[in-house]
Amino acid sequence: MLPKRHKLSRATFPSRKEQKLSWGGKALRIYAYVSEQSVVPQFAVVVPKKLCKKAVSRNLFKRRVLAAIRVNMNAFERFSCKKYVVFPKALTNDIPQKSIEEDIRSFLREYAKK
Repeated sequence: MLPKRHKLSRATFPSRKEQKLSWGGKALRIYAYVSEQSVVPQFAVVVPKKLCKKAVSRNLFKRRVLAAIRVNMNAFERFSCKKYVVFPKALTNDIPQKSIEEDIRSFLREYAKK
């Protein structure tokens, strides 16, 4: 789990109108927002009920994504974007942990080039 200071709250959640960088991988879609207010990177994982009906499965997917992010936290701290929202692309039960980790690493590699 991530510390509370690294999680987006409802008050700090970015609006749809804010400027963002969109990235799509095999299993995840990541939106990165530039924020002058945030000093540390903050994350949210959004899992629609259409993709996963059971709350247990949605929460399990969120924990798996946040665990993969925690491992790569140092890389996120170097970027100018400080707010990140992560969405699954397919049914959460079908996405293995390895695919989540690969998508996060490839996002970091691609974003580091920009």
